[in-house]
Amino acid sequence: MMRIDIITIFPEMFNGPLTESIVKRAINKGLVEIHTHNLRDYSSDKHKRVDDYPFSAGAGMVMMIEPVDNCIKQLKEKNDYDEVIYMSPDGELLTQPVVNQLSLKNNIIILCGHYKGIDERIREHLITREISIGDYVLSGGELAAAVLTDSIVRLIPGALSDETSALSDSFQDGLVSPPVYTRPREYNGWEVPDILLSGNDKAINEWKFQQALERTRLRRPEMYENYKKIPLNKLKKLTNDLINNETPQDYTLTSPARNSPYKQNKQIKISIYKGDYDSSTLLPTVRGELIKDYKKTFYNGTFRFCKKHGIGILYKIINDNNNKKNSIQYELI
Repeated sequence: MMRIDIITIFPEMFNGPLTESIVKRAINKGLVEIHTHNLRDYSSDKHKRVDDYPFSAGAGMVMMIEPVDNCIKQLKEKNDYDEVIYMSPDGELLTQPVVNQLSLKNNIIILCGHYKGIDERIREHLITREISIGDYVLSGGELAAAVLTDSIVRLIPGALSDETSALSDSFQDGLVSPPVYTRPREYNGWEVPDILLSGNDKAINEWKFQQALERTRLRRPEMYENYKKIPLNKLKKLTNDLINNETPQDYTLTSPARNSPYKQNKQIKISIYKGDYDSSTLLPTVRGELIKDYKKTFYNGTFRFCKKHGIGILYKIINDNNNKKNSIQYELI
């Protein structure tokens, strides 16, 4: 079970965002624990102050280091944490690959800033990662922390009623999502594209991919340029080596990430394990460019292998006889 601890001076702000919809269901299913901690409870000041005036001239108040340090220390006495995250406007931009990474963690702490900022020593000695949800300033980090928490929780296996739904979200394969339609077929003369009613899955998937590609080019040109940089030839070679090898192997390739303040590269770890599985658990197609239609029989099944960009996919294993496992996994590391 994943655990998320949120440090804030306004815990009541999380009563709505984290007690409804998908996050609520994930908590009720026992998939995640979310705890809010009032920073004032960790202040040694008799008035429970957690802020003070900054050294030197300047407007605004600064969050003090002692209450934050006390809270984090007490949390770490009970649990091990993979990340201590500070929501900051000058942090690493929150993107889907970042969310994919964090959804694989076990326990994280999120610190919500307020006032003018936090004592720099907190960032230097207590924080492991800083994340921003955009180039603008909010009154505090609470709304940003709620956004981060929601984006992580929905990727936890079992949180969504259809686990494959998250795989076709915008940004999961480096593109925005294609248009979607539902009933009625015609409304006020506005009709659903005929291709979606054709029943031709191959043609429909190709239409969706082309729509996503064109939307990305028009609406997010910087993402489109990054999408074209994926080293397809290298990926083809690695996947071919994996398919033809009889033992589990891991490969890592580095591809240019979207521009960030830290000039980071993203690494895609590709793992294939051969074994017994229920072929019905494998997705027949995934949105994205098809590398090659690999078809190979392992014991009693066949799989197809397609390319995805910067997304964590772990196909669920239903049949696990004799501890034999088969999975095709893309894990952003």
